[in-house]
Amino acid sequence: AMYQGPVSIERLLADVEMLSLDDDAWKMAALPLPGHWYQQPDPPRPSSHISRLIEHGFVETGLAYMDQHPESLSADDYLSLGVLLDRQGRHTEAMAEYRRAAQLEPSLAKAHVNLGVSWQRLGKVDEAMAAFREAVRLDPKLAVAQMNLGVFEANAGRRAEAERKYRAAVQTDPTFTMDYLHL
Repeated sequence: AMYQGPVSIERLLADVEMLSLDDDAWKMAALPLPGHWYQQPDPPRPSSHISRLIEHGFVETGLAYMDQHPESLSADDYLSLGVLLDRQGRHTEAMAEYRRAAQLEPSLAKAHVNLGVSWQRLGKVDEAMAAFREAVRLDPKLAVAQMNLGVFEANAGRRAEAERKYRAAVQTDPTFTMDYLHL
């Protein structure tokens, strides 16, 4: 749907309900618009609606809708929803979404980086390092994973290993300035 100006949450919730309509119901809902159907409408992508619900504090509603329509969500959608939950301090729930993303797309290194950050926030160093190592294994050029491993190595007093991780991150992404600060 396209809106002109602000809309109420109630209107958004009503529009989210329309995502489950079948093709004939979609046509009936569009009757106020003149014209003919030359092709079927694109299938709905509920992830943007779910994200909006979560961003505006309707976390339970967004998560419930997500659980009702898991087939319509991609690994990137779960990753994004995890980030939204992390921002709200709901780290354990965010981790569940990162795990779903990794299950749907096992090569998605970013899901493991985000899992590592969540483990770190919960004070679970070993789990965080394992997640960052998995991210590096999946994508050795992912600078943020190398940098996070470097931070853990430095905190453990393993300066040479930390420097190696920082240099690896800088080599893979010279614009990743965080590692220059650590070198």
